[in-house]
Amino acid sequence: MGTQAAFDLNTALDQWRAALAEQSLGSREIEVLEAHLHDTMAGLKESGAWSDVEAFLVARRRLGGAEAVGEQFRIAKP
Repeated sequence: MGTQAAFDLNTALDQWRAALAEQSLGSREIEVLEAHLHDTMAGLKESGAWSDVEAFLVARRRLGGAEAVGEQFRIAKP
């Protein structure tokens, strides 16, 4: 049996940012989304029942996938 690699929040965030950048989101848009992601994670972790990985995955899902977020930004831009 193999061992699972430990969750690295910084790596997960880097991958998430890269996925958003692939959707042609600008750095400012990504910063705003990341702030929302961190706020959601903090809210989840306040109860003490959520680990970093759980809070990250739930917060990311609540914001939507990179493709869906990118599409919403494309629709919203004039």
